[in-house]
Amino acid sequence: MWSCCLQGGTARLLAEKGLPVTEVSDYTGFPEMMDGRVKTLHPKVHGGILGRRGQDDAIMEEHQIQPIDMVVVNLYPFRPDRGP
Repeated sequence: MWSCCLQGGTARLLAEKGLPVTEVSDYTGFPEMMDGRVKTLHPKVHGGILGRRGQDDAIMEEHQIQPIDMVVVNLYPFRPDRGP
């Protein structure tokens, strides 16, 4: 069984299409902030990505961290450096 843990607009779009999704803020219990720039910097997310099955199971269970098997990133273009 798979599940998607998504943020903001992506979560809403896929939910509208009928896919089961969990918003990152619902999973972490921490809201998006700073105009949405800070949303996935949380131990439950990093622990899920970095946790080793068979080695970190107890600590992950203690902190209710679900293993994350795949990370998909869509980077947006950054402004060019405006330095000297």
